[in-house]
Amino acid sequence: MMFAYAAPGDQVLASPARTDLRKRSSTHSSGDAWMVSATVFVCDRQFFVQSVYKTRLHRSWQRASFAVMISQLLFSTLLAFVVFAAEKEQPGPKLVDEATRWSQCKDANQSIYDFQVETLQGQFTDLSQYKGQVLLVINVATFCAYTQQYTDFNPMIESNEAGGFTILAFPCNQFYLQEPAENHEIMNGITMVRPGNGWKPHQNLHIYGKVEVNGVNHHPLYEFLKDSCPQTVNQIGKTNELIYNPIRANDITWNFEKFLIDRQGRPRFRFHPTAWSHGEVVQPFIQRLMSEQA
Repeated sequence: MMFAYAAPGDQVLASPARTDLRKRSSTHSSGDAWMVSATVFVCDRQFFVQSVYKTRLHRSWQRASFAVMISQLLFSTLLAFVVFAAEKEQPGPKLVDEATRWSQCKDANQSIYDFQVETLQGQFTDLSQYKGQVLLVINVATFCAYTQQYTDFNPMIESNEAGGFTILAFPCNQFYLQEPAENHEIMNGITMVRPGNGWKPHQNLHIYGKVEVNGVNHHPLYEFLKDSCPQTVNQIGKTNELIYNPIRANDITWNFEKFLIDRQGRPRFRFHPTAWSHGEVVQPFIQRLMSEQA
């Protein structure tokens, strides 16, 4: 005895051939009837197999479509999560232009000419060599989101060169460890990594040795600058991103904070890292100091 089974849920359609053959079987002898019955069984079985095959093929297509849809949904969700995580984990202040984040410095009874700094080659030099010039003092880092500001420094110097303008850059590793290099490695990082592409500083962009700008070991130059110029924001940053102690209200907030120095070596203006916009925020203040007599 032979049996044919259908999977649960499979649809088996009525066979037109079976109906026709059964009608014909009623007019034949018993022998012929047996042959007709066998033929009916074979036709039924073929039709049954075709029906099951079509049903399962349709189900396979449905499963494949569902799998593709789920894969696309998972990929979109993962991509959104990665973008969100990247934005969420970006250390330091957000990359925005905030033209109002600057402050005017107080009168000081000394100047930056009273301080010495270390060069990348390990030698010490007096800042008095810059007497009579307008200076922009910046704490920098190679692996910072604001490192692209380097590309604005050369054009700024070229625009103000005739009036006597120089930028002094001081690498610092106190903000999320974004300047880990030794002094002799810093120029390689700048030219080949960030900004990279063979970028080279203008001859009036002087990059000095690493300093600490905050904390118990802050450099005397930066202690003087911070005491002379009020803070530019109400909140400094996240404690887990600041690699120093103690944290004070008037600390340097992040890499690429700037102090504008007049021709007599006095701090005049302080700028938050976001107060930049390719130098357009600072430029009017530079012009103001350039117009003053030494």
